[in-house]
Amino acid sequence: MNFIKYNPLKEQLRNRTMSDRDALPYYIVQIAFMSLFLFPIPYEHTYSFGYVFSSIVVTAVTIAGILYCYVKNGGRTGYDFIQKTIVLGWVVVVRVFLLFFYCLFIFIMTYGVILHRLKIKPVHHSCPLWIGTIVTVVIAAIYFQRLGRHIKDTQKEPGDPAGSGYRPPAAGSA
Repeated sequence: MNFIKYNPLKEQLRNRTMSDRDALPYYIVQIAFMSLFLFPIPYEHTYSFGYVFSSIVVTAVTIAGILYCYVKNGGRTGYDFIQKTIVLGWVVVVRVFLLFFYCLFIFIMTYGVILHRLKIKPVHHSCPLWIGTIVTVVIAAIYFQRLGRHIKDTQKEPGDPAGSGYRPPAAGSA
């Protein structure tokens, strides 16, 4: 992995000699950093053990999900992993979050109707961190399971002449 130099990476990309296996560490590190440092953003100005633990759990689930999808793509023999992950991942995100928000909307409406009928005023508490972590892990697990299934569906059947997967171009070809 080149952490600092652009040119060797650009050369590999230009020549189409970078395989999915070569690109996988870059993808995992980028997503892990985003997961580790962007979630959860604490409401207080200090990080507690709970926030650090939550971040580590969510990051571990994210890395495991990426590796699961990589295996579903065929592992070393798979092709176009990152392209499939981004393209199919968008549709999975939209569908999973639409389902989540639809269920949340129904829950909130039902909760509100029950409280209104019982003439109870709702008590506003912030969501405990462990509930947010569990919800995030469940959503991530659903996301990666669905993404892995759809990525697996893109694999060509053995013997299919069009299903050759990734092949670097022959030397001297344009």
